[in-house]
Amino acid sequence: MYYVYEWYRMDFNLPYYIGKGSGNRAYNLQRYKRTNDTTNYLLKNGIKRDVRIIAYFSNEDNALEYEKERIAFWWYLKDHNILTNQTLGGTGLSKGFKHSLETREKMSKTQKVIQNRPEIKEFNRIRMLGNTSRTGMKTPEETKAKQKITLKLVNNTPEYKLKQSIQSKIMHTDPDFKEKHRKGCKESANRPEIKYNKLRGGDHGMARSVIELDEIKIFPTMKEAGEYYGVKNVYEVCRGKQKTTKGHKFMYLDEYNNKVDR
Repeated sequence: MYYVYEWYRMDFNLPYYIGKGSGNRAYNLQRYKRTNDTTNYLLKNGIKRDVRIIAYFSNEDNALEYEKERIAFWWYLKDHNILTNQTLGGTGLSKGFKHSLETREKMSKTQKVIQNRPEIKEFNRIRMLGNTSRTGMKTPEETKAKQKITLKLVNNTPEYKLKQSIQSKIMHTDPDFKEKHRKGCKESANRPEIKYNKLRGGDHGMARSVIELDEIKIFPTMKEAGEYYGVKNVYEVCRGKQKTTKGHKFMYLDEYNNKVDR
């Protein structure tokens, strides 16, 4: 529900501000400087003011149009320094103004250039010297537990899951994102440390060689060991979370070799 309201100064019994709002907007005193100056003058000098709701609307566009009509009707009060509205109205959207994607990208690039300037970096470094406001501060375990419960509740709501699903579909159907993701994967795969890990079997548990300790049988990957013995928990045994799986003991080959060398 939207409405158009007028702020009256009772010494003249005339409006000094006209606006569109919803909820408690009409009773919030913070506006533009000229309007705030007038409000403060009235309050300091004990002059009564009145808030009048002129009309209600179910559609925001209709409320904006009526706001423009009311401002135009009282616009002559500007000549007498009574009306403090800066424009003819019709611009105050409740959802707020949003920059276009192109503008946001330009703003982001500009900020990156500014923040990377040597003088700005030095200024930020000096500004943060001696900033110990959060030194040694830790979130209590009780608060962490509450945050974890709240996060689970939020993430499990149908609305949140639907929102995440829609965002994911939009993102993964975007050609630019697909190309960026492909390049990122390719660059990551060509990093020297990744190539080295692949040559020695990889860091991931499923890619590391394992050994069956009773039969001293070596397998290139954990998957092959599991298929050979018909078990599924080889990873849990190698991590030490289980002692055995169906009577078989496993260990990462590199860890076994280090243990033997000692």
